[in-house]
Amino acid sequence: MLHKNAARRAALICAAVTLGLAIPATAAHAAPTASATAAPTVQDLTPPKPVSGLRASETEDGIWINWDLDYANPWDRFPIVDKNIKSFKLYRADDNGEPFKHIATVPGESAEHGFIDAEIKRNRFAVYYVTTVDIAGNESEASNTATGTPMMRITRETPDTPQGLKAKSVSGAVELSWTTDPYGTLPSKYLVYRYDKGRLNPTLVFETDATTYSDSRDLKPGASYTYRVVGVNSKGEEGNRSAPVQVTIPQS
Repeated sequence: MLHKNAARRAALICAAVTLGLAIPATAAHAAPTASATAAPTVQDLTPPKPVSGLRASETEDGIWINWDLDYANPWDRFPIVDKNIKSFKLYRADDNGEPFKHIATVPGESAEHGFIDAEIKRNRFAVYYVTTVDIAGNESEASNTATGTPMMRITRETPDTPQGLKAKSVSGAVELSWTTDPYGTLPSKYLVYRYDKGRLNPTLVFETDATTYSDSRDLKPGASYTYRVVGVNSKGEEGNRSAPVQVTIPQS
């Protein structure tokens, strides 16, 4: 009996379709087809958390910026790598008054979570912050800031030439002073040379890391002396010597 009713209902539906009649909802229990509209994809707009513990420290190659790592356990050797993090963006501003600029991007899978800033000019204060970018492109708020100390490291480069060498006689001694570019390439020390009359080669009279010196060694009243100063790098290589300056010791 049930089979006959089902056959009769199917025949009625076919006839209605042929005649263009509406099919009652109770008469057709059609299953949803594959062409049904899919649910819209919800875009992820939630930014990730910023890094913590940002710090900057001086190295021989530049300023090393790094931040805290996440470990599953305190005794683990390797940090957790969050696959939802695409990269870390590093921003810098220095003491010339310019705004923060994006200077580097560190891949999210990097185990070091750090970057060496070798481009910052020597002896400038630099301030840094880092943002986190996830795989959806969302960028976090800025991390805490970290300040790099003045880059007073001794470079392997040839030091800049000392400028403005001055000399004056004071109480039988010669007071010397000079300047150097604080944003240039600083030496590890300065060598002070004195040229005595009648001698072909100069005499090294002193080594100093200051920019002043008082020479009182073997000076003769009425004699004239010429001085030049040169910077030396960490490998012992001298730069260019300063312009000479001459001074005469008064008669007593």
